[in-house]
Amino acid sequence: MKVSAKKFALVISSLLLLGSCGKSEADVGKDKSPEKMNDNPVVVSTFPANGAISVNPAITSVMVSFSVPMMDKSWSFVKESDDNFPHEIGTPSFDKSFKTITLPVKIKPSKKYTIWINSDKFKNFKSKTGKVLPPYKLVFTTGKPKK
Repeated sequence: MKVSAKKFALVISSLLLLGSCGKSEADVGKDKSPEKMNDNPVVVSTFPANGAISVNPAITSVMVSFSVPMMDKSWSFVKESDDNFPHEIGTPSFDKSFKTITLPVKIKPSKKYTIWINSDKFKNFKSKTGKVLPPYKLVFTTGKPKK
């Protein structure tokens, strides 16, 4: 059966309209994913920002913030390779809300860094209720040294 482009567009429009029935204006666009409906942890922000370039090589820490409180003394900052992982200069620690962890580091100028926050093999970042954080890849590149 051959359907004209006009009829196809009308059918698609109708399906989209039906799909939004029963939702209030306030509900449209709200994230109803499982992560938002329960305490499954997700990364909500990082410092440096994921994908950042020209990061000041004088920074002394990497920070990761999560959607829910995390288990203390349990983390997996995972190396993709020794060459692109920051030099750790201290022990990671959570803030008092257990939603942000700080990793003390020393980094070099003009270099790309990759840090996995959990991985398929290492899964120690967990919510306080024991739910495992899905692997998250943080990548940033440092700028030239400041004169």
